[in-house]
Amino acid sequence: MKETFYTIEVYNRRKWSDKYSCTYSTLEEAEERARELHKDDDHYLNGHADPIHTSYRIKETTTETRIHELQ
Repeated sequence: MKETFYTIEVYNRRKWSDKYSCTYSTLEEAEERARELHKDDDHYLNGHADPIHTSYRIKETTTETRIHELQ
């Protein structure tokens, strides 16, 4: 069984972090939340925002679970 989830990463102080480590079940949900966070940023509100891709990105993680039955 494979499961995929998405997390928002934030670029801060020259590195990416999982600051907003909530998981989202779809890429669209994660993108929407990242856009909300970007618009809530003080620089955005002051009209001096960098493009969203310089501050936020979405990390996709897929896990696979396998169950092996013993005979």
